[in-house]
Formats: sequence, C-alpha cells, structure tokens
Amino acid sequence: MPYEEDFDKVESILLTTLKNTPKVLEDLAPFAGIETFDSHNIVLTARVYAETEDYWDVYFESNRRMKKAMSENGIKVAYSEGVEMGSIGK
Repeated sequence: MPYEEDFDKVESILLTTLKNTPKVLEDLAPFAGIETFDSHNIVLTARVYAETEDYWDVYFESNRRMKKAMSENGIKVAYSEGVEMGSIGK
C-alpha cells in the first residue's frame, strides 16, 4: 500500500471483505494490520480463520476478494521499485 493511502479506509475495506468471504469462521474475527514499513510502501497482513479442510478455498477466495475490493474502492498499489504507482485493476 502506498504511504499516501488512508490505512483506516483500507483496513475497513479488508475487514468487511474478509467477514463476507464464505467459510471464514465467524467466532474468530478477521485481522488486517500493518506488518512493516518498506522504503516505498507499507506492507499489510490480513488473517482469517477457517476449518482445516477449508483452508485453501478460504485462502485463495479471500485474496481474490481483497484484490477486487481494493480495485473497486480505488486503492492504489505501490510497486517495489517505488517509481510507479497505478490502480490495482479489476
């Protein structure tokens, strides 16, 4: 996430998206937070809980939904070179 993005907005988008992902366990709340600060971007971590047999379905579906939600909300992505910035696409 680029430094200029509003983390509270991004966090809200991610948590809402994760809560609505099928097979995510409802009794353990999803988590989204700042993992670290790189030279050109902020690295985020998102975590959800699922039954063991649903792990891979939830993993890939939550990633797909987070990417789509960020795109739909105009969240920019920072490239590791720090030179380019663009929309996350659909």
